[in-house]
Amino acid sequence: MKPRYVDADRAEKELGQYRRDMVSVFDPDTTSVEHFRGNFAWFNDANYAYEVELIGEREDDPERGALPSFQLCKAARVVRCLCTPVVR
Repeated sequence: MKPRYVDADRAEKELGQYRRDMVSVFDPDTTSVEHFRGNFAWFNDANYAYEVELIGEREDDPERGALPSFQLCKAARVVRCLCTPVVR
């Protein structure tokens, strides 16, 4: 399955900044996840965001410059949907 992230192949193969075998996790702490929509290439008006229960240990995100709140894990179970795509 081809990822939706346009530069995924380059990020994974050349830069080591993307992992298809992992779930990307963003922990906004106490801030509403909707606040971050449009602030990152991977979270825009076309995306869903979910609260998840992590399966496995968290790892640091290999992306250069990744914030401490950006992490990876082997799998996650969806608890609930936090926001849906914006229809304009």
